Amino acid sequence: MRRHQSPAAAERELYRLLICMPLVLLLAAVTGLYCGQCAGAESAADVPGVRREFRGVWVATAWNIDWPTKPGLSTAAQQSEVRYLLDRATALGLNAVVLQVRSEADAIYPTEQPWSRSLTGTPGAAPDPAYDPLQYWIREAHRRGLELHAWINPFRAQSSSRPVAAEHVSRTDPQLVVQYGDQHWIDPGQAGSIAHVLRVVDDLLNRYDLDGLQLDDYFYPYPVRDEDGAVLEFPDKASWEAYLQAGGQLPRDDWRRSRVNRLISSIRARVRRLRPDIRFGISPFGLPGHGLMPEVQGLDQYSELYAEPQLWAERSWCDYLSPQLYWRTADSKRAFGVLLNHWSGLQKSQLQIWPGLYASAVADAKNGWTGEEIAEQIRLTRERLEVPGHLHFSARALLRDESELFEELRQTVYQDAAAVPVRAGIAERTENEPGVSISGAKLSVRAAGVRPRRWCLQARDRSGQWRQWLFSGQLDQLLIPSGSVELAVSELDHLSRQGVVVRLTVNKFAAAERQQ
Repeated sequence: MRRHQSPAAAERELYRLLICMPLVLLLAAVTGLYCGQCAGAESAADVPGVRREFRGVWVATAWNIDWPTKPGLSTAAQQSEVRYLLDRATALGLNAVVLQVRSEADAIYPTEQPWSRSLTGTPGAAPDPAYDPLQYWIREAHRRGLELHAWINPFRAQSSSRPVAAEHVSRTDPQLVVQYGDQHWIDPGQAGSIAHVLRVVDDLLNRYDLDGLQLDDYFYPYPVRDEDGAVLEFPDKASWEAYLQAGGQLPRDDWRRSRVNRLISSIRARVRRLRPDIRFGISPFGLPGHGLMPEVQGLDQYSELYAEPQLWAERSWCDYLSPQLYWRTADSKRAFGVLLNHWSGLQKSQLQIWPGLYASAVADAKNGWTGEEIAEQIRLTRERLEVPGHLHFSARALLRDESELFEELRQTVYQDAAAVPVRAGIAERTENEPGVSISGAKLSVRAAGVRPRRWCLQARDRSGQWRQWLFSGQLDQLLIPSGSVELAVSELDHLSRQGVVVRLTVNKFAAAERQQ
């Protein structure tokens, strides 16, 4: 039913039109442009939707794999490396960074957990001069329009026999920690272990403006073998017997899986309660296990890591799974495409599959990997995933200056920018249109309200083809791509939701330069 305006409302609308019309005509006369505003579906029908694809990169801090490049760097040097990695990620066309903030029951941010030795070389020692590295990463990522996800290892306590800080869980709560080979592990079966990890999660969610939280594949440890090659039993006899004495009836393997499942469902509940706007993701081992792909040989994460990603997907306990598919497309035993087909069967509206790709393999010529291999894997994800996405492991291999892979991706599959997909369940935004004007080769933009995370610029050339560029929301001016005959400008907020689209037609006299 058509809604009729009141006389007063009609009068206000007429006044608005009379005031605005001369301004539009004046703008056209001065700049050589006609600006058509996209206020309704009819006028924006031929502008393509925002291209979306999750393009992430893992930044590992454990053992200085990616950042900082070595322990003991000054605060200024650490921050310089942060800016370098983020600038390179932006130049490549990525839109998300997944930063390891807890690797061995430690932290790269000030908290009750000890400072990571990766920062200073000394466990428990703060950066000097003091700063909050996680806060710095978040601020710099957001300035560039990138999402920042915090990646935590929930149960790994120590990967060697090196000394630990006084604040380390093995010293403050030694009853939670067991030794497995030369590793120390927080026993998931202990009553206080899950509570310990949840305190870490609560702290991150309450104090930091994160865009996501991610767990990796380390739940129970990967099997350790003795000198004779026999697999060592994980030393959880005490917690297992306590479970039985309390009336527990599950078989031991099922009980172990129940502990991992309890952690994941508890984190899911906390994320939705404390930060319902962010994503919760998990990056499991790439082979599904549990007899689901009997033709694929390798470690069975169901029976050896006690991980059950199929259940997590079925119950929507996370927003995305990033299985680590670190095999080539032509692998005779574990082909990338075959594995992708299996994992893609878990996707649904509430859960996405964004696989992990093995970028680091390209850096080692002995592996026989090429940049084209990763590009082809990205093409396969676009063909087979309803909401495309992927993550690269890891930043140093992908983003360094001499990276072959960087150039391969930038010139092929990343030619056009992509925004991160909007998480399922997020309400649509309602907002006024931004201010947009053109002078020569530049487009001036003014936010409708708070600054957006990113500006989305779509341009149509004379052939009718539309392309897309994304810019930091901190900018006030954008360069216009050469050859453009029409532009569409919109805001993307911190949840990647698109605002009102403003369209402008460019005439032949407008100066333009191609945005590099």
